[in-house]
Amino acid sequence: MPQIVLFGAVAAALIGWRIVKREMERVEERLAPHRVKVRQEPEAVALERDPVTGVYRPRG
Repeated sequence: MPQIVLFGAVAAALIGWRIVKREMERVEERLAPHRVKVRQEPEAVALERDPVTGVYRPRG
């Protein structure tokens, strides 16, 4: 009987892994076009804090 339980647990784990892997691939396909856009954006701008208002603004 323990062998059947162990076999069932291993089978469930393999099926679960396949489902998770398929979902990861689906999400990767959806995000791929957006990753290209992020890479094409300009570099981050350094900010400095205005001591009077406390608001951060680009250095310039």
